[in-house]
Amino acid sequence: TLNQPVCVDSSIESITFTIGGGASNAAVIGNPQGIQLTRTAGTDNFTIHGKPEVNIVTPTTYTMTITTIGNQEGCQEETITAILNVSPDDGIQLAAGSGPLNQTLCVSTGIDTITFDLTGGSNTANVSGLPQGIETTLNVASRTFSLSGILTEIVTQTTEYNYTVTTSGSCVPAILNGKITVAPNATVTVTSVSTTLDQTICDNTAVDAITFQAAGSYTDISFQISPSLVGFTPVFDTNTGVGSISGSPNIGIVSSTTYSYTVAIIGDA
Repeated sequence: TLNQPVCVDSSIESITFTIGGGASNAAVIGNPQGIQLTRTAGTDNFTIHGKPEVNIVTPTTYTMTITTIGNQEGCQEETITAILNVSPDDGIQLAAGSGPLNQTLCVSTGIDTITFDLTGGSNTANVSGLPQGIETTLNVASRTFSLSGILTEIVTQTTEYNYTVTTSGSCVPAILNGKITVAPNATVTVTSVSTTLDQTICDNTAVDAITFQAAGSYTDISFQISPSLVGFTPVFDTNTGVGSISGSPNIGIVSSTTYSYTVAIIGDA
């Protein structure tokens, strides 16, 4: 027990000794705050005990010197040495320039790399709850731990992944939580019969309605037609994702004209 590791604010394994010869007392120097020397009343027995109550950010060694005192004959006092290797509790924090803890992205896109500084007694970390495709990297030299990668998790609806980063060291671990929200890519499916996509009609005649269903992370649609065609109009319900294009174009053309149109889904991530 003369050489022992201990965490901040944790009790050391008591060091006991007995004085003898001409010694009448004992003293200790080099002990960290919270560690004290106590004599058992009416005896020559002493105990070094307590908890290191120090504010340290890296493991620190305290060399304690215990010396007998009070030799009435003026003889040489005896000295012993004890060592306490005190480690701080783990620490973790978001590194400067890191991506945010909470991110929202679409499937198959890369996250902004999230980097953590490992502080205190931390020497590594692990993480749970990540979506597929996200990997971890530990840099021992810089004491950093990073999350990066491209989301490969397949989702059909917006899904939240709550993750937890836990440090590992010699003392109490530190924890940080974050969230990665994965949104499915926006899609569109034609729900009317396929023949409605391409139609030949007469001027001032109703088209067969073209209907479609949006899914995934849509927020709206964009509609383009060339050349411009008055009376051929899209309708889209952003709540249900149901849309349609219908109408009775009346433009007074004098020759057959082909109009090309495009419906595109706008996503939210």
